[in-house]
Amino acid sequence: MQYHTPDEMLRDIGLSPDQASIYLFLVRNGAHPASRIARRTSISRPLVYKNLDELERIGLVVRDDSTKVARYAAEHPYALRKLVERERASVDELASKIETGLTTLLPEFNLQSQKPVTHFMEGLTGVEHILEDTLTAREPIYMYADNDTLDAQVADIDEAHAKKRLARGIPKRILMAKTPLAAAYAAEFSSELTQIRLIESEHVPHFYTALYVYDGKVSYLTYKDGVFTSALIYDESLYTLHRFTFEALWQHARG
Repeated sequence: MQYHTPDEMLRDIGLSPDQASIYLFLVRNGAHPASRIARRTSISRPLVYKNLDELERIGLVVRDDSTKVARYAAEHPYALRKLVERERASVDELASKIETGLTTLLPEFNLQSQKPVTHFMEGLTGVEHILEDTLTAREPIYMYADNDTLDAQVADIDEAHAKKRLARGIPKRILMAKTPLAAAYAAEFSSELTQIRLIESEHVPHFYTALYVYDGKVSYLTYKDGVFTSALIYDESLYTLHRFTFEALWQHARG
């Protein structure tokens, strides 16, 4: 986007008209006391002080008290980049809070509407979201995992998640096809809160997936051809089906 004046740009990034006028005056004229800024910008002195305080708070103006009368100067225009970065971080934090809140709101909405709700995600952000959501589980988590294909791709994330889960005392049961890697994983990580059983089969296909069942939800993440895809599904019927099949397989698998 092109701007005809700096004033337009400053207003577009969130400054009020008075704030934009004061900042531009200081950029063009250097440090001045509030009284002179008021005269030169035709803004009342009380409003000048109010806006200077706000501009100082967001890092666009610096106050110098070394003289008898305080003087105000504009920070380097690069400070505008920092302002945008802070706003971006604030938006990201808000988005994270919304995603966390959705884990509570969506099941309640789904319960009264009787409609399945699916949330699709891509990349490592999706993986992290799926794992973080399991930390809200109010019952044991049931998990199917293709350890041979997924462990190397998400080992660091999974390790951090496991520490959080264990700290919260959330139990998990894991079913994996019996392979040398899966057997080694089970031997290393099995515990009271992490029960692992292996399914024996003459032919073990790679399904590049981990699937979680808990709290009326089914979630999964897949990794194939260098791409992560994740989904969080709120569906009581699907949850009941997967929970039943998991428990049936659990009885026949070996610990």
